[in-house]
Amino acid sequence: MARVPRPALRLWALASILTLHAAWIQVRPCAAKSQQASTLVCDPFTETLCGATLLSAEHGNCIQLRVDDPDRPGGSRFRVKCWGWGGRGMNGIGPEDYTVDPEQQWTGTWNNRGDEPNEMGDSLPFVDFDFDHDGHGPGSVQLSRTGSNVCAIDGATRELKCFGDPYELGQLGGSCRVSQCHGGPSCATCCCLGSKMNAVNLGTNQRAMQVAAGGYTTCVIVEDRVTLARGLKCFGRGGFLGLGHDDDRGDNGAEMGDALPFVDLGTGRHPVQIAAGHSHVCAVLDDGSVKCFGSNSYRACGQPTDSTNTGFGNEPGEMGDDLPSVDLGEGRTAVQICANVAYSCVIDDLGGLRCWGNHPGRGDLMYAPDSVNVGSDTGAVVQIACGGYNAIHMCAVFADGRVKCWGSNGGGQLGLGDTNTRGRGNTGNMGDALPYVDLGTGRTALQVTAGDIHTCALLDNLQVKCWGNAAYGQLGYGDTIQRGSGPGDMGDSCHT
Repeated sequence: MARVPRPALRLWALASILTLHAAWIQVRPCAAKSQQASTLVCDPFTETLCGATLLSAEHGNCIQLRVDDPDRPGGSRFRVKCWGWGGRGMNGIGPEDYTVDPEQQWTGTWNNRGDEPNEMGDSLPFVDFDFDHDGHGPGSVQLSRTGSNVCAIDGATRELKCFGDPYELGQLGGSCRVSQCHGGPSCATCCCLGSKMNAVNLGTNQRAMQVAAGGYTTCVIVEDRVTLARGLKCFGRGGFLGLGHDDDRGDNGAEMGDALPFVDLGTGRHPVQIAAGHSHVCAVLDDGSVKCFGSNSYRACGQPTDSTNTGFGNEPGEMGDDLPSVDLGEGRTAVQICANVAYSCVIDDLGGLRCWGNHPGRGDLMYAPDSVNVGSDTGAVVQIACGGYNAIHMCAVFADGRVKCWGSNGGGQLGLGDTNTRGRGNTGNMGDALPYVDLGTGRTALQVTAGDIHTCALLDNLQVKCWGNAAYGQLGYGDTIQRGSGPGDMGDSCHT
């Protein structure tokens, strides 16, 4: 199957960002990340292999940074740092972040990062994916994170590597279970970071182009190195993988590689973007249509729910041409997608926002695909972020770089100086009644991300600001003080 050229129409959604910020840029966070790091804003619909620079999920974040080194061939490479909740080794640091119990040395505690002074900045180690290649190669080129695993694509080899704690369901595809990487007496050889981190076997000649790590599943857009044909492969918990059965995939090597089937998305169709929720996956296809499979709870797959279709893809005859596309409205196509445990959203080709399932902007309990009212003066939506596993909040960046967030707000994650919910069945506080987030004097956003009860933004001055709950250090501010819920928390205050 030959690769189909992507329509030029899809490039416009990020045009306002690309025009101003497509150059290499120097990250200068308030008090946190490496002073030698920079990042590239790019368009996922071009041939450029790249992905989200800043990611938030559940109680943590990861950022992909360009590290400049004049003594290194090529001068720079991309590397990854993670902070926040450290349980099960989720910051990818390894034994030095594991405190062994002196009384019972076979037990211990994983440390959080960002909740104590002097844990960020140069004190925050890079994740060792072993992407250095003896000083050559670009490092990581695309990144995805959930609360239980992180995946990255090697820019030199296009290999996929993941780490985390998969609960033995196969979401890591045989890569790296860092929760065992604590250096205790029973773990002399089990630390799988660095050179011990195995690449996921995606099959003969298959290279990874984009990865989406979900709660129970990991899905990868792959490209054949010879034919350039693209397809989708998913592994993890059975029933959510679109393979026509309920068997787990990836919990042993015999299920991966050429033995792992492609997901059938329909005759002549291939994916150009994917999003993984907790137990469902959505794909934007080359014709701009959207198909979702997995659990259809709350209509997260964009289809009616009854006793016969509580999910899609776990039985024969439910995928391919038999899998219906999401109704985006007459003539509408998708240019960007995100997914959450109970809902999914797209930016359509007119710059509007459409969501389905139990999404925070809904006005009733129908959960059908619908247009979300974010206001009359916003202009086009250029980037969206669905919240983490337990989150019912989301955010959008508009063409002028302003940001709005709506949904649950118990931790101040909407950044509006209070804890009042917006949306969630009350659309009277949506639209023009929904305030913009105050990012600081003259500041706009390049990107916004949403975790469970916190939110982060990469700003035009290349600072990172985070607000909401800080119990696990996810704001990176060296304390556990909640921000965004009271007066004086936002604006020119620094939240990183």
